[in-house]
Amino acid sequence: MKTVIPWLLFLLIAFFLSLCSCSRADAFSCPGGFISVGASMEEVLSKCGQPAASESWEEARAISAPIVFDSRYGPFSYVVYIPMETWLYNFGPNRFMQTLTFERRKLVNIESAGYGY
Repeated sequence: MKTVIPWLLFLLIAFFLSLCSCSRADAFSCPGGFISVGASMEEVLSKCGQPAASESWEEARAISAPIVFDSRYGPFSYVVYIPMETWLYNFGPNRFMQTLTFERRKLVNIESAGYGY
C-alpha cells in the first residue's frame, strides 16, 4: 500500500500538468498558413480570414517615471491606454476554437477555447 500512494500522487500531478499545458499555445495552423505570437493583425487576417467574433477595448496601465522626481510628490506616474483586441476563430466541430489576443495590433496570446460548432 505504501508504494501505491507515491505512484498515485505522481499520476495525479502529471494529469493536472498536462491539462494546464494544452490551453495556451504559441502558434496554431489555420487554412491559409501558420500563425504564431508576434504576428500582425493584417497577417492573421490574410491567413485565417475574418474571425467568428471579436471584441476591442483599451487597457489602462500605470507607468512610473523614476527619472522625473518632484520633491513634494515623489516619482511621477502616469496612465497609458493600450488598444487591445480579442478574436475568436471557429474551425468547426472537429477542431478547437482559437482565441487570439492582440496588443497594439500585434498577437500576444493564443488560447484554445474548446471544440467549435
